[in-house]
Amino acid sequence: KKHRAALAVIQRGFNSRMAATVLPPPRRGILRDQLRGLLLSATSCSLECHAAAASKALPWISQTKQETNVVTVDASATAKARRPCRFTPAQLQHLSDEMLNLVQASRPSAGALRRRDEFVHALRRHLKVELPTCTLVPFGSAVNGLWIKGSDLDLNLEAPRVIERAESQRLLRRVGACIYRLTGERAEARLSARMPLLRWVPSQGNVPPCDITVNNSLAVANSHLVGAYVAADARVCTLAVGAKLWARSQGINDRSQGTLSSFALV
Repeated sequence: KKHRAALAVIQRGFNSRMAATVLPPPRRGILRDQLRGLLLSATSCSLECHAAAASKALPWISQTKQETNVVTVDASATAKARRPCRFTPAQLQHLSDEMLNLVQASRPSAGALRRRDEFVHALRRHLKVELPTCTLVPFGSAVNGLWIKGSDLDLNLEAPRVIERAESQRLLRRVGACIYRLTGERAEARLSARMPLLRWVPSQGNVPPCDITVNNSLAVANSHLVGAYVAADARVCTLAVGAKLWARSQGINDRSQGTLSSFALV
């Protein structure tokens, strides 16, 4: 049911984006069919079935051989000249333990999570008075299970019947005024960005930095899709958080700077 719900949300977001584009109807239909096929595969309930299908469709994927004392990962078909990588079971277990410890150490405290949620609820109450037809919805790592220390808080303002860019910019200015009344601090309005947003970095570390956008339905749907992956297998969380921490250490985890977003990494 979770997978079907994620699929439905993504398709609705895609349809709304296609309605706003200038692509001719035949091209839109092709893209819609391609996305539907991709999502049906990505939201498959069986990870084993998905892996088997990938191995069949992509013959160059490395094959794993089980030997008596050594696990051998053969080089791909496109690089046969390379020597195979050999890891003993003890080395693989040591690597797994290190990743688990790294992920555990990166988790925020219960108090930090409580303060984050309290801020979201307080801002939501203020916006309900100022913008009664709008709804504030968290997305990103705050909802998909990949929240770590130092993560930004992504918030989407769902505003019915708001389509024009100028309308979104006006809404963000009003949200900035609400944040000022709530915290006494001013948020930075990045209204010329491809997706206009409001960036608020609190002077104190009690609340994480916030990025607020308007009608960013595709990002919300992507968050639920990643959350479905995380819920399907606990190893997904470990691997994804490890990738995020590695990207952060290399300085390539900031989409606004032209590098990779967390969704791209996952």
